[in-house]
Amino acid sequence: MNHNPKLSISLLSIERLSNAHYYRRLWLAAVNQRISRREWLNEIAEALYFYPGTLRAPDGRPIPVPEVDKVFDSENRWMSYYLESDPSTSEPRRYCLRSPARLQLIDAYFQIKHPQIWRHFGR
Repeated sequence: MNHNPKLSISLLSIERLSNAHYYRRLWLAAVNQRISRREWLNEIAEALYFYPGTLRAPDGRPIPVPEVDKVFDSENRWMSYYLESDPSTSEPRRYCLRSPARLQLIDAYFQIKHPQIWRHFGR
């Protein structure tokens, strides 16, 4: 891994991820990736582990890359629940806010792999 100290991404605060508008855009982007729940772990891990910059906490301090397998359960059933949509509204079936670290890593994945999509989440 090449490290570029000038390059960094920040994990978003729980408050920001809890914003209904932001949550829905993050959820919709994740659904549209068409990645299986089990493959999400690999995609997130690959994005984080090979990211050449620094990962930062919401307060801006540098932090080590978390172990993705420890943040998500091994079967990653949470991701199945997260990706479910309400068939009558095309909205998230449920808001999975009890595991903010998981949402932070999904958001970090988009910051790294799809910044052109990520930049629209907060609009």
